[in-house]
Amino acid sequence: MEQREQILIGGIIRLRIFTVPEFGTRASFVLERATQDPVDCCVAGEVARAFIAGYREGDIVAVSGTFEPRPSTASSKTPWTGRFRVRSLRSREPASHPSQMIVAGSELLAGRRQNIDA
Repeated sequence: MEQREQILIGGIIRLRIFTVPEFGTRASFVLERATQDPVDCCVAGEVARAFIAGYREGDIVAVSGTFEPRPSTASSKTPWTGRFRVRSLRSREPASHPSQMIVAGSELLAGRRQNIDA
């Protein structure tokens, strides 16, 4: 079953950056949303590299992607509740860097930051 892509807006908290030898650079963070529950997010590949270069804890972003449920093969002792796989992201606040990277899939596009209405 194919999942619909969704867009979420919130602040980045609990940012973790790590490298998995077999898969490359990864990042995970919690997207804190004002009137809704926080969402655990993960970023991989080119999207992760651009994310790490252009964003930091506390930034407000709009992310698009899909929810990944807990794998049915996961051990019952595995503390996994599911996560939001980020496919693209965009900043909502004024640039902290002169040129903001906007990520779409695996393609990096340099451009000006744009405000996104919540």
